[in-house]
Amino acid sequence: MELMIVILNLVITMLNYKTIGRRISLYRKKKGLSQSVFSEMLGVSESYISQVERGVAKVSLTRLDEISEILKIEPMSIPWTQKVELFLPA
Repeated sequence: MELMIVILNLVITMLNYKTIGRRISLYRKKKGLSQSVFSEMLGVSESYISQVERGVAKVSLTRLDEISEILKIEPMSIPWTQKVELFLPA
């Protein structure tokens, strides 16, 4: 039973990072930024952006704040649990 709880927590964590990555990708594309340009603005590699957007790399709160500044969005709009696709700002 404990192993099942650990596995579920891991799955939930991965889903959350995948969701965060998808939302970052949506906001980035909404701003018309390529991964290359976005990575330069953040001072990270394009590979890192790709990993974040696929949910492979974890994103720190500090990095989320930097991302939100570049994308001109509220930091909490990235990890929010609602379907962001329906609520993207115009």
